[in-house]
Amino acid sequence: MAQIRHPLFVSITGKIDNMVFYRRNGKVFLRRLPVRKKRKPSESQLSHRRQFTAVIAFYRVVKSTFLLQVWRAAVENTLMNSCCLFVKHNCRAFDDNGKLTDYTCLRFSVGPLARPYCLKCRWLKEENAVRLTWKNNVRVGKQKTDDQLVTVIVYENDEFTVYPPQQTGAVRRDGTVTLLLPPDSSVPCAAYCFFAGVSSGFYSKDCYCRIRTD
Repeated sequence: MAQIRHPLFVSITGKIDNMVFYRRNGKVFLRRLPVRKKRKPSESQLSHRRQFTAVIAFYRVVKSTFLLQVWRAAVENTLMNSCCLFVKHNCRAFDDNGKLTDYTCLRFSVGPLARPYCLKCRWLKEENAVRLTWKNNVRVGKQKTDDQLVTVIVYENDEFTVYPPQQTGAVRRDGTVTLLLPPDSSVPCAAYCFFAGVSSGFYSKDCYCRIRTD
């Protein structure tokens, strides 16, 4: 630190290159800015970055489907946005390299409604379809039996198909539905089912089910 006495610099303040002029007690001083060394990120930081990048990329795909309104409904009247909530619920499904490894931790929906109960799924290879069956929880009132089914089918190549209510055509009281898969789709490996309230605007948490292919 050096004190400046030259009259040309009496009123000067601010930064020039790596030097800064500042005033203290009516005097002008000059000092060099500290050199900040760039630290290499740790392996833990790099792993977290890869994981976070993968979840964000997955969210960008999800938000182009019907599912965006599900996550928007979940953050209504809160300070969190839909992207942050999605990342919070789905980080554990991806490993340190950003690979989707745990399908049981994948979440396509959150909400207060009751989930499907005793969900079972089977691949009908010859029909290129998936048959879903579930039971109604005895605590669900009659007014909730009209809740509409939403389903996400995930394939072995990690692609997925979203079936909104108008495509499933099923409601809670039906207990079963058969969904046709897109032509040339990969082998289905997992189904995620949840319900949408007819007039409430609420959804249930999704229920994961491994699809039987035998």
